[in-house]
Amino acid sequence: MPNFLSPDDQSAFERLVADISTRFVSATPVNVDAVITGALRTLVEFLHVERSTLFQWSADGRNLENTHHWVVEGCQPVPPVIADEAFPYFFQKVLDGQPFSWSRLGELPPEAAVDRALMEIHGPKSNLSLPLVAGGSVVGSLSFGTLQHEREWPDLLKERLSVVADVFTNALERKRSDLALQHAYAEVTELKSRLEIDNEYLRQELALDTGNDTIVAQSSVMKAVLREVRQVAATDSTVLLHGETGTGKELLAEALHQGSKRKNRLLVRVNCAALPGPLLESELFGREKGAYTGAMSREIGRFGLADGGTLFLDEISELPLESQAKLLRVLESGTFERLGSSRTEKLMCA
Repeated sequence: MPNFLSPDDQSAFERLVADISTRFVSATPVNVDAVITGALRTLVEFLHVERSTLFQWSADGRNLENTHHWVVEGCQPVPPVIADEAFPYFFQKVLDGQPFSWSRLGELPPEAAVDRALMEIHGPKSNLSLPLVAGGSVVGSLSFGTLQHEREWPDLLKERLSVVADVFTNALERKRSDLALQHAYAEVTELKSRLEIDNEYLRQELALDTGNDTIVAQSSVMKAVLREVRQVAATDSTVLLHGETGTGKELLAEALHQGSKRKNRLLVRVNCAALPGPLLESELFGREKGAYTGAMSREIGRFGLADGGTLFLDEISELPLESQAKLLRVLESGTFERLGSSRTEKLMCA
């Protein structure tokens, strides 16, 4: 069994480590995962072990997740998630941030009894684990194990594999940074688009402004209605305004908006009777680029435009019954999906 003590073995392994390091020079965030998996395969084959696993902490920091691995045919990979109660000794060693290994299970100390009991059934006969350290914190572990035979782990081998572990860690951190930058850029881009849409909508509103921004009421009935408007405006409740055409439903919608905590955001008016049937959902909920033929850009939709403000749906009874049912679901749940998107959007508007 090769233990990489001969000069030829050492020279070949040095070249392998250099080759793996070189692979990551041109690796992009998109293909980092594939490059890591390919490197694990190369190492497994060269080291004559059965599997190699890269663990990273779960989001809550309580478990280790098997994010990358390579296993020879016929052998089982490590489970997707390793809980600390199943392998307390292994977890503590990872947290210590120091390489640790055993050539046979009998070398494990008494405090590793829980780990050893499971490993005797499912785990490796010998194992080497190396910490993944970024910014002074342990972010995971890189392990190599044999399932069919025992083997030694010379110090020189540990040193060189520690270099590989550092290369993997740097690549993963670079990927995380790039994804965070992309996310921040997407948020800024969406905010910029939202502001541009808000400004355009406000310009259109000013152009159509008739100056009727005050309701003058003398009758006891209208005064009672306005009292109800003031009461409801302080809430985030969905409000149904009904009445004949020309009775001032839009003026009441404006009064509700101006009396609410959303008054500094948009009041978006939608004439449902004027919405084209085939594009109804796109107009209301928005769409992703390429959602259908002719959708050349991403559109935020009326619900997205009014988010944080007030949405006034006029002539809602003119919508097809199928569309009314979809709209009711959105109003009840406060969530919707843009056409072509699987992400659920949460509304803040009323």
